[in-house]
Order: sequence, then C-alpha cells, then structure tokens
Amino acid sequence: METMRSLVSLAVCLCALSAQEPSKTQGAAAPQTAIRAPNQEVLLDVVVRDKKGRPLNDLTANNVQILDEGTPGKVLGLRMVSGADAAGLGPPNANDPTRHARLVSLVFEKLDSEERRFAREAALDFLGDDLGDSVYLAVFVADPRLRVIQPFSNDHTLVHQAVEQASTADYPQLAAQSEAIRKKLESSVQPAAPAALAPLLARMTLQALQSEEQLVRTKQWRSSILALLSLVEEQARMPGRKTLIYFAEDLQVPDSMTEVFSNMIAAANHAKVSIYGVDTRGWTAEEHNKKGLLKLHKGAPPPPSTPPPAALDQLSSNTGGFLIAKSKDFREPFRRASEDIHAYYEIAYLPPNAAYNGKLRKVTVQVDVPDVKVQARSGYLSLPSNEGSAFVYELPLLRALNAMPLPTDFPFQAGALRFLPEGGKLEYGLVVEAPLKEITFLEDKATHSFRAQVSLLALLKDEHGEILERFSGDLPVEATADKIEALRRGSFLQTYHLDLAPGQYTLDAAVMDRQSQKISARRIAVAVAPTGPGVNISSLALVRRIEAQSSDADAQDPFRYPGGRVIPTLDNSMPAASSGDLSYYLVVYPAAAVADQPQLTMEFFKDGASVGQASPELPAPAKGGPIPYVASVPLANFGPGTYELRATVKQGASMAEEKTSFSINP
Repeated sequence: METMRSLVSLAVCLCALSAQEPSKTQGAAAPQTAIRAPNQEVLLDVVVRDKKGRPLNDLTANNVQILDEGTPGKVLGLRMVSGADAAGLGPPNANDPTRHARLVSLVFEKLDSEERRFAREAALDFLGDDLGDSVYLAVFVADPRLRVIQPFSNDHTLVHQAVEQASTADYPQLAAQSEAIRKKLESSVQPAAPAALAPLLARMTLQALQSEEQLVRTKQWRSSILALLSLVEEQARMPGRKTLIYFAEDLQVPDSMTEVFSNMIAAANHAKVSIYGVDTRGWTAEEHNKKGLLKLHKGAPPPPSTPPPAALDQLSSNTGGFLIAKSKDFREPFRRASEDIHAYYEIAYLPPNAAYNGKLRKVTVQVDVPDVKVQARSGYLSLPSNEGSAFVYELPLLRALNAMPLPTDFPFQAGALRFLPEGGKLEYGLVVEAPLKEITFLEDKATHSFRAQVSLLALLKDEHGEILERFSGDLPVEATADKIEALRRGSFLQTYHLDLAPGQYTLDAAVMDRQSQKISARRIAVAVAPTGPGVNISSLALVRRIEAQSSDADAQDPFRYPGGRVIPTLDNSMPAASSGDLSYYLVVYPAAAVADQPQLTMEFFKDGASVGQASPELPAPAKGGPIPYVASVPLANFGPGTYELRATVKQGASMAEEKTSFSINP
C-alpha cells in the first residue's frame, strides 16, 4: 500500500549509452543495439514529424541537439523503437515480455450525453486500427474518482466492450462495476516473477486505484487530476513509452491545485507516459451552434464561445503528446496517436550539470532538419532515481534527509507504534509530532487570524535502504487571535498506517516550517518481530486527545476507537498539574482458541519501585476480535519524576506485556 506516491518525478532515467544508429533508408529498420546505461545519463522518448505530419524514421544522433536548461548536453546515442523492439534500458531479453508491451490507457472524463457519443465513436475508430498483440489497453472513467472498467488487456474485443460501457452506462453503474473489478484484482493479485506480464499489469492497476483513494482521503480533494496522477505514476513500473488518451471537456485546475497539476506533468514524464488530451467540446461544436441559432430566433443571446482548453493543451504538449481538438476529420489525429504508439526515438544524452540539486530542468530537443514538428517531454527533476517521486514541497525535506549530519533546527518526535491486524503482517501506526511553539505564525490583520504552513515527509526503508512507503503532507495550521496562544501550546501531529512483515526497517522523517524555512530530520530504527501464539497486545501509547470520527474515516486506521479516533502523542514529558488526566491507549488481541477472557493489569513504577496498580475490566470483544482500550489516571497522583507504565495482559496460559515511560516536570 503506497500512500503518498504519485507526485513529481525525481529523475527521468539513469539511462543509456551506445546505440547503433538507424539506417536512413525508408521502411523497415535494421536490427539495432539496445541503448545501455552504465552511467548517469538521461533517456528521452521523442516523436519527429515532417511538415505534412508524416513520421521521420531516418534521423541519426548527428541530427539532434539536446538543450538542458539552455546548455547543450552530449548526445550519446539514438535509436528508433518500432514494432516489437524492446523498449527501455539494457539489452533485449526474450524472457521479459514487459520490454515489448505497449500500454495505452483510455480515460473518459465525466461528460454529457453528446460528448460521450463523440468519445465513444472516436475511441472505437481508434481501436479499429491494427494495434497488434503487443499493445495492451485499459479503460478508465474519471468521475472524477478513478474507476477501472477494463484492466490492461491485449484482447481488443474486451476493450471494445469496455469503451461501449464507459460511454453509455450510468456513472453509478460504472462505479459499482469498478468496485467489482477492484475486488477481483485484490483476490487474484499474487507475488509474481518480474517476467510475468499479466500479474504485473493487474497489480499496477490495483495499486493505481489504491493510490488515488489514499490521495483523495489525505488531500480531501475530488479531482480528475488525482485520478490521472495515480494512473500515470504507477506506469513507471513498465519500461518504454506509454500512452494515455484522455477524453474531457477540459481539465479544471483551480489555484489550490496548480502545484499538483505541475506535479502530474512531471510524474507523467518520469513514467514516460505521453498524454493526448481530447477536447470533446470542440467536436460537438455543431450541436452548440444549432442551440445558439435557436436562441437567436427566440431573441436570446447566443451561448458564449468555447475557450481554448489551455490545461489540456499544456498537459499534452509537456508530456510528449499533443492536443486532439476540432479539425475537419477526427480520424487523422487519432491515426497519428496510433503511429506514436508503434514508433518513436530513444535519445540518450549526458546532462551538462550532473549535480542533483532538486531543481526542475527544462529540456528542449532540436533537430537540424527543416520544417519538422518535435514531440518531446518538457523536462525532468534532477534528483537520484532511487528516491522515486515527490511533490515540490518535499524537495528540501529530501535534501535534509540526505544531509550529514541531519539538520535539527527545532525538536520534533517520530516513531512507529505496533498493532496486530488479522493476517501475517503486523500493522504499524507512524506518528510525526512537532511542538507548535517552534513554528512561525504570520498574522492576517484583516481577518484577525494567524496562519502557519508545515511540511513533513516520512520514508520507511527496508534493510537495504530501499524506500517501501512514503508519507507526506503540506498542511496549513490556522487559529483566530483569541485562540493562537492555546494552539501554540499544542503540537502539529500526523499519523499514518502501514503493514510490515517481520524484519529490520528505518524510518526517516523530516519536518519544515515553511514560513521560516527551518527544518529538522530524524532517523529511527524499526524492528518488527514476529508475534507468538496466544494473547497479544499493541504498543502502549499516551493520548493527546480523542476526536470524533469523520464519515469517511479510514476503516484500517489503527487509532480508530468506538468513542472516536485516538490522537496519540510521542511527547511523554508533561508539567505537574493538580487537575487533568493522563490517558493511555492500547489494543488487546485475544487468542481465538482460548475460552478465558483476557485480563489486563496496569502498573506504574518510579525509580524501579511500584507506586500504583489497577486491573480494569476489558470490554467484551466483538466476535472475538481486537479490544481497543482507553483509560485515564488523574495527573494529581503523580509528583515530579520519571515513571514507567507497564501493561500486562493474560489469557489462559499465555501472557503479553508492553511498557512506556513518561516524566512529570516540576
């Protein structure tokens, strides 16, 4: 489960060197050597057409110049990838079918009936081309949530049927169909060898749906931008150039999502997905004109002219595709899109600036042949490829996590609390907490309010340093003038959950105060031990507060509690108080095979000596399931000093124990 993946490309590729240049003879290309990657080069996929729109297939490396941030890069190789040629880096491998597959995603925005009719006609005509068995197509609907109608398949009859459904069925029906397909994917996806194409495509589709769902939940946005972002980012798993044909009225990009839109373009370039936006409004212009004439006859003003689809055009041109807009014959641009699927150039070059500085580098491809049209990606982000992808706000956080020593501009806490879901893996709750007294608030005198902006990034890595999970956020913190002092006494706190197999992991976390640019980072070891038989218990966490559950609460959240949602705290230091409570949270997991009920004992120690004990009665488990438990003790019972809280649960002959410490300051 990837929560915050889909974001901005960190590098185009670590690519390729030598290549045998294609023959200048028109027609079938001679056998070619794959572009290889011994060094830190960039690999571009490029389409070049003459002034009549015909593809050029006789270019050599000498015909091409690459400008990286305006400075020429050294072109190391050029080859044409066509037909069944292997795409991507490295030598061709007959046992790896992923290198020969061409992926095409057909995505239908939520359209009106007339636009759906055109989209259906255009898509079916596109499918009428001889796409070949190496082309795998999938059909999605963005309503604006991402819905899968047909997972990737080279059975074009199934794809044909899916297009019919996507363009005619009611949207609630499509949502239900997508959910049924998702459940089928969840039950069928199993670990498979890298060479197994079908399981890889199924897993890629499922993870795109999961990623989009998590983005919507985290960002609380419902936008087709998030649907496209998740879909293109997952396709980075496949080599070579991929195609996405997006049927839409236009892509709405509010000011709040401008950065996300830019991130989507970069993510598409990282994954080598070329997007072809189809402006469905333009193709139904005749119908709008008829309505306008009718209104004129009735004395009403005609409908306003349709503005150009700026966002669709920008999305298409910056990812190596092109906008398909109103023309005399819609078949011509779709024919060109079909040609782009089957033949394109791979160009490897050495950037003039090899430093990873985290900046977006603009790339321009120039060809010394007159009157040609070049389709190329707009740029890439200059960070190491093993970092995956990131939002722009994550870049200084990534740099901080790579710094030696780690920056510590202000204190903050990060940790992993263990839980125990059903199944073989252990569930962990990640917690990142920073004191708000260290964060800069700016006053808005017009509204009598204060505002701060906090960015955070947490990377969970395996024992080899590979990133398994990424969690991030760029979040506002606001309060009115009468509440700002109380807010500053609290903490900025975020929680995330994930499942981990037994093993050794590292949690890297960084937090930045966006106003002051102060940043701190931490690195924490996480050891996941296998659980034994019998009763079990989660980590013991102190509680900052309990919040009401939202209607769209995550069913897998380990901090869900019957009375609300537990907000844990890692700050186990608190002032002495004559009022208020010390609250703690744990989850007991009864042994299913034992008839006895679990018995809990809570004991407090100070300087190694017991100072208090209680044996509260646990609630009855629901159908033998886990027992979440929250309890409180008056703070007035504790004088200054350091304490240990120990929770012991017994059931039959089995026992489990967990403990945590806290301090009371004078």
